[in-house]
Amino acid sequence: FNEDFHGGFQVAARRIGTLESLRTAVGWIAVFMTKNDMVELVNMVVSVVSLGTLVLLFKAPQCYSAYCLPPMGAFEGLLTHPSFLLLVSSEALNFLAAYPSETYAIWWTLDGWTQADIRLFALCIAVVSLPILLGTFFMIQRSSVWGPWAMRDFACLVPPGSLLRALAFYDLGQLHHRSWLFAVTVLVSVAMEVARGAAAWSSIMTILGNKWYALKGCYLCLAVASVCAALSPNVADWIATYACGASPMDDLTKSTRSKPATGQGSMGEAVAWAVVPLAAASWLLRIFAMRYFNADVLTFKGHGAVLPDGTKSGVGHSTRRVSASVAKRLLRASQRAARRAPENPSCEFDAAEVGAAAAQAASVAEQDCVQERSAPPACSPECEPSPEQSPDPSPAP
Repeated sequence: FNEDFHGGFQVAARRIGTLESLRTAVGWIAVFMTKNDMVELVNMVVSVVSLGTLVLLFKAPQCYSAYCLPPMGAFEGLLTHPSFLLLVSSEALNFLAAYPSETYAIWWTLDGWTQADIRLFALCIAVVSLPILLGTFFMIQRSSVWGPWAMRDFACLVPPGSLLRALAFYDLGQLHHRSWLFAVTVLVSVAMEVARGAAAWSSIMTILGNKWYALKGCYLCLAVASVCAALSPNVADWIATYACGASPMDDLTKSTRSKPATGQGSMGEAVAWAVVPLAAASWLLRIFAMRYFNADVLTFKGHGAVLPDGTKSGVGHSTRRVSASVAKRLLRASQRAARRAPENPSCEFDAAEVGAAAAQAASVAEQDCVQERSAPPACSPECEPSPEQSPDPSPAP
C-alpha cells in the first residue's frame, strides 16, 4: 500500500478482499487434502511456497525493503481515534471466542455427516468462496467512491460469523440428523467472517490515515488478536464450565450432542455459553464505532469548501447541492464526448474540457431550476422598471 495508500477505502477493500479470499480458498483446499490423507503433500506445498515468498521478499525493490518506522511514540496517532479503539476491542472479543467457534468439523460429525461429506463441504467452500468474496469487495469498492458509508456499514453492522454458527449449533439440539440447513449455515458463517474481518482491517487502515500510523495500528491490533486467540481455549473452558457445568474442551462433552444424565450442559449449550456472549459484545462494540467512524476518517471530515478543521478555503466560494442523477448524466455526457473525439480529429477539444463545460452548464441549470421553484422575491420601488425600459407586451416571435 506504500505507493497509492491515498486510494483509501477503494485500494484497501479491493486488495485485502482479494488476499483474504485467496487465503480462505487455499485454506479449505488444505482441509480437503488433509481429509484425503494428503498431509505430507500439504506440508511440502507449504514449505515451497513459504521459501519462495521469503526469497521474493529479499528481492523486493528498495522502496519497500528499506522502509523503517520514523521516530514516534508507541501510541502516537492511535489513541485519538475512538472508532479505532472500539474496532480493536471488538476484534479482541471476537478472537476470545475463536477456538470454540471453529470446531465445526466436530459439530458436523456429531450431526451425522461422514468424512466424505466434510471433504465435500471443504471443496465447495474453497471453490465458491473465492468468486463470492471477490464480487462482494468489488461492490464495496465501487460504493466507496461516494464516501466511507458502504465500508462503515459492512464492517460495523455485519454480525460475527461465530455468533451465527454458535446459535445454529445450539438450535440444532438433539432433534436433527444430517441437517442441510445447519451445514449451509456454517458454510455461510465462514464466508461472512472472512468478509467482515477484511472489512474491519480495511477500516482500521483508513481510519488511522497516515501509513505509518496504519502500519503501527494494524500490528497492534494483530498482537492483541493473537494474544486473545491464544487465551481462547482457557476462556471458553472457564465460561462454559461456570455457566452450564460442561466445557467444549472436554472429550466427554465433544463425543455426543445429548445432554448427560448428570444434568450438565450438552455440547451445544457449552458452545453457546462460550461463544454467544463474547461474539455479541464484539458486535455491540462495532455498532458503537459507527458513531465516530466518519469523524475519524480525515478524508471525509470536510465537505465542499469546508476543510476538515472547520475552516473555509479560498474567498468568494460557495457550496451547492447536486443530486446523484445529475452527476450520472454528466458522467454519461463526458463519456459520449470522449468516444466521439477520436472520430472527429478536426475538433480541437478533449473530454476533460467537454466534461468541465457540461458540469458548468448543469450547475447553472440546476441553480436556475431551484430559483424557478422558489417564490420570487418582493421587488422594491427602486427596481421597478421605468416606462422606457418596460418590455413590449406583445409576444416575441
